[in-house]
Amino acid sequence: MIIDEFQDMQTSIYNMPKELMDAKDRSEGYGAIRLANTFDRQSQSRKAPMLVSGSAVTMVFRTVMGGPLGGRFGFKYMKPLSAPDGAALLHTALRYYTPDKTITPELALYASTQAGGHPYYLYCLAISDCESKNFGSEQAIDRVIRYEIENGKIYGFWRTHFDNNREQINQDDDSELGKKIIYYFTSYNNQPVDTKAIAEKLGVPKKAVAAKIEKLYAADLVYRSAEKFYSFNDICLMRFIKFVYEQDLEGVDAIDLSQQGMINTMKGKFLEMVVEVSMLKFNHEQLPGSWFGKTDEMEVPLFQYVRTQTVKASTSPAYQIDVLGREQKENRIWLCECKYTQKPMGLAQVQKLDAAAQVFRQETEEDGRPLPDIQLWLISTGGFTTELLAYIASREDILFSDYEGINNIFKAFGSNYSIPMFSSNKKSATKEMPPNV
Repeated sequence: MIIDEFQDMQTSIYNMPKELMDAKDRSEGYGAIRLANTFDRQSQSRKAPMLVSGSAVTMVFRTVMGGPLGGRFGFKYMKPLSAPDGAALLHTALRYYTPDKTITPELALYASTQAGGHPYYLYCLAISDCESKNFGSEQAIDRVIRYEIENGKIYGFWRTHFDNNREQINQDDDSELGKKIIYYFTSYNNQPVDTKAIAEKLGVPKKAVAAKIEKLYAADLVYRSAEKFYSFNDICLMRFIKFVYEQDLEGVDAIDLSQQGMINTMKGKFLEMVVEVSMLKFNHEQLPGSWFGKTDEMEVPLFQYVRTQTVKASTSPAYQIDVLGREQKENRIWLCECKYTQKPMGLAQVQKLDAAAQVFRQETEEDGRPLPDIQLWLISTGGFTTELLAYIASREDILFSDYEGINNIFKAFGSNYSIPMFSSNKKSATKEMPPNV
């Protein structure tokens, strides 16, 4: 049994037959009850396990974790989509709602990151009424997002939420101070709210900030974990707050909500995630050797585990290996170096991976474990320099995949879209992209 918007059960009326109302002595006007509390038995059913959800997080939490339903439910926050999944959703939404609008894989990832992977916000972008809406560049996407936050459906959603929770959000002895606390709160997107730092910045007692954060918790603007307050992972909410409050406040520092740091991190990690996810799906399939820089078909192994790992021996520096995988049957380790740029990989990256492999061997010996065979795999969306290709030809222990190779591997193991190629700067954002599926 699945019930969404469970908070509505708190105010719903349960219409009892008159005979039952008489039997329960409710005929004098007490027939209305809290419908949520009547699910105490159903929530324990083994035949129909009960799942409830709702956007009024605090109210749902109090309803299912206490009272007649106490002890019957666990509690978990639903997170937004990953950036790649959000990009796939935006592609689908555009095809369905506005088939005349298209977006490249790269820019879909950009839009997904800017929307924090939230499905509702991506839906708002797809159906936005922004004049001359298009998704042909980062600037065009930024314009649609800004319209939605300042005038569109995202604005309407949060404006209504703030109005409905005015008592918790805006009722303060010092309204100016309350607004400033909320404003500085936006710098803690998906991080613990540092009440001490905000208090010091505003020159007020820490308890004044803590009291305001309590009100924001009651208004479902923050969530609590391990008795610490965290903001929601909701960059569009943060931008809405900044838009509404910044124009009314004087003497506050500007807060950067551009997500540029996250975008740069995502670009650096995306290819590593592609390789890691693909390797986890390997299970002795025969694949074209050309995908790995070889002539003949090759069989990929089943891996015991695949992960990012730092290696360090007693007398060596530490090396972070982009992706490391241990084969299930053989004593063999794969060490992968991933380069996600338009510039070709050079000899320096191989030398770095060779050094990491040597440290891994040394670390293994120091731990008293048998030395494994090591397979190196180079992945570069920008290809490889002529010098590096000549060097690789003399090494049997090196596999290499360019954009076409890793993209084919990614698709062969379940992807329904091509790996996007990020432009080196905004001016080249409209260049021709790899075909999208």
